[in-house]
Amino acid sequence: MKRVKTNNAKSMAKTIIIGTVLLMVICWGLLVHGGKMVVNEFSSAETTMKENVGTKVVLEGDTLTITDYTIIGKTYTLSSGVKVSAEYVEKNKVTP
Repeated sequence: MKRVKTNNAKSMAKTIIIGTVLLMVICWGLLVHGGKMVVNEFSSAETTMKENVGTKVVLEGDTLTITDYTIIGKTYTLSSGVKVSAEYVEKNKVTP
């Protein structure tokens, strides 16, 4: 039976540790970058949706006002209590 030299075992252990640390750093960087992208997306959606509060929308012949919004579902609540999608609002806004 052939014995493994101690230097090779130490060298292999260092390589494994360095590789593991590098992998952890890369994964952490990807998580941080992904988190920033999600936060930016929510911020821009909130800004757009917040600007539409108070806007008039036509729904089945009635003109209603947007009173609230939800970012996650991308829906607006109208003055009648009905919830509509952001796409519906964009198509049916009343322009002054």
